[in-house]
Amino acid sequence: MSRVSSRRSTGIQELLRTRALAFTKKNIRSAFAKTGIHPFDPSVVLKALEKQIAKKLGDQSTGGRIYNYKPFSEARLTDYGEENSGIRGLDDRWYTRTPFFQTPYGAKGIYEHATFLEKYEEEMSSPSRRLSNHKFRKGAQIEANLGAIARERLAQKDEQNTEDLQKHARKEQEEEDSLTKARKELERAERRHQAELDRVEKERKREEDIARKEQEKLDKATKREQEKAERDERKRIEEEAKEARRQGLLAQGKKPRGRKRKIDAIQSQNTETSTQASM
Repeated sequence: MSRVSSRRSTGIQELLRTRALAFTKKNIRSAFAKTGIHPFDPSVVLKALEKQIAKKLGDQSTGGRIYNYKPFSEARLTDYGEENSGIRGLDDRWYTRTPFFQTPYGAKGIYEHATFLEKYEEEMSSPSRRLSNHKFRKGAQIEANLGAIARERLAQKDEQNTEDLQKHARKEQEEEDSLTKARKELERAERRHQAELDRVEKERKREEDIARKEQEKLDKATKREQEKAERDERKRIEEEAKEARRQGLLAQGKKPRGRKRKIDAIQSQNTETSTQASM
């Protein structure tokens, strides 16, 4: 039991140590990035799937079994389409030395393969005919699949372009709305500022009118006081001149003409009243 427990604890310790070495921050982040989880990128998985599909179809860039059609460059192998010449005239199975027993690639390869089968299929043996037709069908299927993938990618690209255009249009609309909102807010602020300026100007004019009216009142009062003072001064001077003339006549023993001054009459009346009272 002790050996089993010891081995079990040792295994657990090794597992924990291995786990600690493997589950590092760098490895975890790398795993999330590889699978497109974080940062979120669905294109990582889509590219991997496309690569598998391309490899299954036989794309050359992924190591598949699609071969570009390349015509023979040697003169003796390029004249197999002529009667009794080249390899056709030397070998009954000359067609086996042509490139049409490989999978054609591209529209040009499929066209050349179809043209060859149309001309020389009857001269080929049954196994060779089946093999060449099989390769032709395989190439045509691959090309069709590649065309479908290309169309799908083009559709996705068009959809993406449409989404980008819509996003761009929405962004432009948002910017235009923001500019319109800012313009309206600026106009409102300008109106408020103008209204405040008008109010201040109106208040200033009102205060100026009040100050002007007060100044006019003060000027009128000052003018009235000055006029009154001038009248009083003239009257006093006249009274003094009259009194001086009267005193001069009295000093000469002459009786002044005219009515007595009111103050003299009052003084005489007061004197008579006091005399009668003493008696």
